[in-house]
Amino acid sequence: MERNEAESVITDTIENANGEVKNNEVKNNQTNHRKVIIRLITVIVCLLLIVASFFLGSHIRELKQLESRKQRCRTFISFAINKAENEDFADQSSMKALASNIYAACQYSDDVTEADLLHYLWNFVLFHSDEPGAKEIVLQELNKALNQYHPPVK
Repeated sequence: MERNEAESVITDTIENANGEVKNNEVKNNQTNHRKVIIRLITVIVCLLLIVASFFLGSHIRELKQLESRKQRCRTFISFAINKAENEDFADQSSMKALASNIYAACQYSDDVTEADLLHYLWNFVLFHSDEPGAKEIVLQELNKALNQYHPPVK
């Protein structure tokens, strides 16, 4: 081989090697860009999942609080029914306890219609409990509130 041919082969080899290096650099850059994009998407998805879990937890806590309020309202209505069935309406301390239970049920009621009924009943017990037939009216309305707004759990 002549010197020119050898130089030409070496030059071609070097140019081919440089071309391959550039191709590898382009491929590495593309691969690095893909890795960065995948990592970025992964971080965004994780952040979205964390935010969603906070909202879901808040919603579940709120549902539990509402259920707890309903249960307390049912409990106070049951106490009032028991008090109305077993106590004498002429006894002022019994009427105060009955009125207290009705008022507490009214405060825990989240249903506007039920709260209005209980508030009306509370006023009735405070001002008209000594009238004839008051016991039957109170029991009827308390049972209505318990069964209409808080049906038995199956």
